[in-house]
Amino acid sequence: MRKELVFFYFLLVGLDLIFEFFNLNTSLLFIKNSIPLFLIFAFFQIHNFSIEKEEYLIVAAFVFLLIGLNFSYFCYTETYYLPVLTIIYFFEIQIQLYQVLKKLKKVNTRETKTYTKTFLIISLGLFFIIVFFPLFSFPVQVLFFIRVFQFAYYITLVFGNKKVDSQISWSLWLIILSNVLLLVDLAIFDYKMEYAIIMLPFYASKFFYLNGYLRMKEKIIQKM
Repeated sequence: MRKELVFFYFLLVGLDLIFEFFNLNTSLLFIKNSIPLFLIFAFFQIHNFSIEKEEYLIVAAFVFLLIGLNFSYFCYTETYYLPVLTIIYFFEIQIQLYQVLKKLKKVNTRETKTYTKTFLIISLGLFFIIVFFPLFSFPVQVLFFIRVFQFAYYITLVFGNKKVDSQISWSLWLIILSNVLLLVDLAIFDYKMEYAIIMLPFYASKFFYLNGYLRMKEKIIQKM
């Protein structure tokens, strides 16, 4: 991604954090909507406004991001906030995962060994069950368990896989970090500057996924 696009994206992220800190709600909502829209614009602009049909799924992922950000803004205090938000971002990450799998099929790569997958899935699942599950209702627990398996499978796909661009791996670890910080904030204790601490890795993960996807695609094209 070109430097000016990177600069403008993180400028928007910086404004989002500043506006939230000073409770400038109207400006915050505008910037919050601008971030996914800018990612969509950047994706089209890099492709000279002509993309393959299957890549419209990338646009769909950013639409889920847009929906999730607005839902968080308007419904943060509602009882249904966490389960609905989990469902929204489940579909966003599932699209990201699908697109990575599509690219990997084109380069005939091997995935991580089965025992490593099993270990990661079980260990991640047990961690979340022990730490967070007793604090939530059964439906939310089920959603979390599905989400854990989604992340665990994603990790096994990129872990030690040299065919996957490193920025996609960074994106995954950052979104997991953001999710854990959100759960800590909601379920255990409030901490100062929680919005900035949660959202900075969240926004960074979106950038790294898009940039990693573009770099991975470029490498595949070069080898064809």
